[in-house]
Amino acid sequence: MSYNRYGDCQDFPFMQIVTKIMLFTGTLLFLSCQYSGPVEEALRQSGRNRSELERVLDFYREKGDDLSLQAAKFLISEMPGHHSLENSSLSEFRQALDTMYPQMSNVIKRVVYQVPYRKDEFVANAEKRYDLETLSADYLIAHI
Repeated sequence: MSYNRYGDCQDFPFMQIVTKIMLFTGTLLFLSCQYSGPVEEALRQSGRNRSELERVLDFYREKGDDLSLQAAKFLISEMPGHHSLENSSLSEFRQALDTMYPQMSNVIKRVVYQVPYRKDEFVANAEKRYDLETLSADYLIAHI
């Protein structure tokens, strides 16, 4: 058996090709398993809710729905910094509104939903609930 100066076996050129193909394929598989930078950063920021967000990505990956998977990745990558406001008065208002919701026209719904955010008393005591930390996988899957 003879070797060249790089330590490659010259008697088995087929094996050299197979080895290079396997290395290329392995590298490609390894890189494809990682999330893109913004998605990984969002997952890192999500804390305990990371498993919920990963469940969304796994759901669409296993389903083979590439378009929805890309939508989920985009949505998750854009979540940092987005939040909703939560306090007891606002929750009571939303519950009352939800009971009347089916009877309202779209214009009235938009106006009524904006009222609490324009009133300082609602917003002053409101707590920010960051989307990355609170949204469930079921909610995201239902809305993608």
